[in-house]
Amino acid sequence: MISYTLRKWMFIIALFSITCIAALLIIQVICGSSSNNSASVLDQQNHHSSQSIEIMPSFQIQIEWLHLSVVILYATGLIITSTAYIHWYFVPLAVFIGIQWMYSTFALLDRESYIKDQLQLSWQAAYKDNVSILENIQNQWHCQGFSTILDDPAFNSFDENVDDACYPVLAETFGSTIFIWGIGLWVVKVIQIIGLMACYALYIHTHHEFKQNDQERGIIQLPEHDTDMEEELYTDTEDEDDAATIVVLPSTPVNEKQPILHDGEYPLL
Repeated sequence: MISYTLRKWMFIIALFSITCIAALLIIQVICGSSSNNSASVLDQQNHHSSQSIEIMPSFQIQIEWLHLSVVILYATGLIITSTAYIHWYFVPLAVFIGIQWMYSTFALLDRESYIKDQLQLSWQAAYKDNVSILENIQNQWHCQGFSTILDDPAFNSFDENVDDACYPVLAETFGSTIFIWGIGLWVVKVIQIIGLMACYALYIHTHHEFKQNDQERGIIQLPEHDTDMEEELYTDTEDEDDAATIVVLPSTPVNEKQPILHDGEYPLL
């Protein structure tokens, strides 16, 4: 039977696992964060004048299947009250989040490469979904294509007045914002790891104390049980109490009665 405290910590770990999934669903603020399917798009504040172009985060519904499978397994464990396999519920989730954190860390070490990757994925997403955004960018900044003039340009025809690609001006304008978003997502992954480890450590500590208390209660009850056994072994029955045991001692000089003479004299033997 699982104690209330153990069940409480199991529920906390499961709830935190679901929170990790929710964080991945909501905070997909930059393209190519930890999965190649997330993307941010280039948007504009004023579509008609094209005077202020901004990069904005996109929020996409994306489910990490490993997270979801771990939560399903954990919920199953809560239902069947199985604490023997709690490590198998926790380890896959912790390992996967750790891999994501390492991937984000190595990606952020090279700031210029990270910004270029995010902008390129954003450009590709806009080129696929809304080419008019790229047209506004190229018209305002007099550029064409992303890394080169012929790299996914918004116009099919080549513009002779264009001298450079759009990446340099995009990196200068949006680079700092994208890098801040990347750091924010990295912090979220760190919080996930710390939270899971803290919940797991508290569960292990609580489980150890619960087990130790059970052992102490068992040791305290054991002497009482032994005493009862001894009392049962050495208790006489009523028939034995009623029966008299007569012991005949042999005649010895010590226990023989000697005749007493006058004046307290005893006969010589």
